[in-house]
Amino acid sequence: MRKLLLVYLVILLFPATFLSAETFKGYLVDLKCWTNGKGMDGTDIRTKPQDHSLHCLQFCQKAGFGVAFKKGKIFVIYQFDDEGNELAIKNILNKSKKEKGISIQVTGTRKRNTIKVTSIKEISKL
Repeated sequence: MRKLLLVYLVILLFPATFLSAETFKGYLVDLKCWTNGKGMDGTDIRTKPQDHSLHCLQFCQKAGFGVAFKKGKIFVIYQFDDEGNELAIKNILNKSKKEKGISIQVTGTRKRNTIKVTSIKEISKL
């Protein structure tokens, strides 16, 4: 009985340890443009995130990033934690050769609409 109580206590105190990593594929979007519904480059970002430009992502990077992917007929977004934002800048913004439609694969643990990112990479297409 004590062992069972100890297991429950550990799960309650450290729940993130028991979350499994998930992988998401979608388009890199900045939170400023997503919140506004329109990119500074004129893109209707909520219906066509594939048209969002690298230049706009770079300009709006202070707002943070997320991955936009199709769920049913609409695009939804999961935003990145601070580490994910740093990885997006380092691994994507500073290296991408694409001008728009930055396709990414993100791995991490999700809590509600935020991903605690462990890895992020650009992919050729979805």
